[in-house]
Amino acid sequence: MPRIDETAYRQLKATPTERELRELYTPTLDERLLAQQHTTGKSALVAFLVLLKTFQHLGYAMALASVPMPIVSHVADQMECSVTGQDLINYDLSGTRRRHLQVIRTQLQIVADGVAAREAMEHAMRGACESKDDLIDLINIAIEQLTRQRFELPAFSTFERRDDQRASHPDRGDAHAARTGGD
Repeated sequence: MPRIDETAYRQLKATPTERELRELYTPTLDERLLAQQHTTGKSALVAFLVLLKTFQHLGYAMALASVPMPIVSHVADQMECSVTGQDLINYDLSGTRRRHLQVIRTQLQIVADGVAAREAMEHAMRGACESKDDLIDLINIAIEQLTRQRFELPAFSTFERRDDQRASHPDRGDAHAARTGGD
């Protein structure tokens, strides 16, 4: 199985550079206004913006408690606010986060249909099997297609399970046979 860092599946850096913070995580005026329209309170404002900026960068939503603190601190500083780790945990568990995520998906025009995304992923991987035999290439092609079609990316384990299903299926295709020596 390929490691996540061998693929195009994005992850957050634990210690982003100042340039990365500025370019990837500084909210624009429009983003600030959007956040202000949908939040009450400073911690919710910061949480909304961290969720938005990380979603834009990653292509999927992640728990804010897992976002590296330099990113959270940068967004909070931009809004002249502060948040605690407990604020992020509380937000992750709240209905507010779910509502905010819907607003963010709508704003970014992202489709969160897991079934349709899996079908698009499988279609992309099946098509790529004709010319590619490396699982990393297949995963990267699927990620590219999901992004192009504006789907929210599934958890990385979804790509791994997809390959496990192909491996256990009797008609697993030439790409899998080439990787495993025909086993």
